Amino acid sequence: MIGRKAQSWATENYGEGVQNDISDDSRLNMTGDARPLEQEGPNVSSTSILSGASEILALFRILGEGYRLSCLYRCQDALDVYNKLPHKLYHSEWVLSQYSLEGMDVYSTVLYHLKEDMKLSYLAQELVSTDRLAPQSWCAMGNCYSLQKDHETALKNFQRAVQLNPRFAYGHTLCGHEYVALEDFESAIKSYQSALRVDARHYNAWYGLGMIYLRQEKFEFSEHHFRMAVGINRHSSVIMSYIGTALHALTRNEEALEAMELAIIADKKTPLPMYQKALSL
Repeated sequence: MIGRKAQSWATENYGEGVQNDISDDSRLNMTGDARPLEQEGPNVSSTSILSGASEILALFRILGEGYRLSCLYRCQDALDVYNKLPHKLYHSEWVLSQYSLEGMDVYSTVLYHLKEDMKLSYLAQELVSTDRLAPQSWCAMGNCYSLQKDHETALKNFQRAVQLNPRFAYGHTLCGHEYVALEDFESAIKSYQSALRVDARHYNAWYGLGMIYLRQEKFEFSEHHFRMAVGINRHSSVIMSYIGTALHALTRNEEALEAMELAIIADKKTPLPMYQKALSL
């Protein structure tokens, strides 16, 4: 892979740099007096330095590969890579986001979809008590109200998150979801567009726009936005399925069935693509 080639290139050049530094230091030492370098301090060989540097680079390679895979939404692959880390490093704050609010907004959405209302309520209260100025705290609170079908209060909480951090893309997207629930599609479109101005790779916003245009029967716009979303998250069977729905509405039936078949292959446990394929047939 390109990444691995780049990493090996960096390792080789880093090693060369260490060797050059060692040789330069040796020459400088010998100009002062004739005593060998070992007598001036601890006996550290170039081999041990290179060995230590290689170990550090190997750890950074694992961390970088795991982060790359998570950015591609290949979550299981990312977990498999992180599992190669030593125990202490695996349980570090950066890897686990431990004792940190980073990622808690997404976790609250997971609890929302699982309908874990008690866990979600507890999480929201804990986050707000920990840091009332963190947008993630108010996203969790908003998801809590959204699960209870109180969409107006949920929207106020998501708006609070965006107020605290206007560049919080996920907060804008969650506002858009609540506007859709309230059937205020114009405001929903503006929220999704705000999210994309902050982060053009925020596939949730592309998906949200696709769903609005699908409901408005603007099927070509819908297909375009779904394809933008799946171009970022290539493993979402739900998005693939809705691409098929849009294509079916455009009477491009062969393409629709192909898209739905890809969705079924992507996740055989999800019933949506099979249902959509049945409707198309």
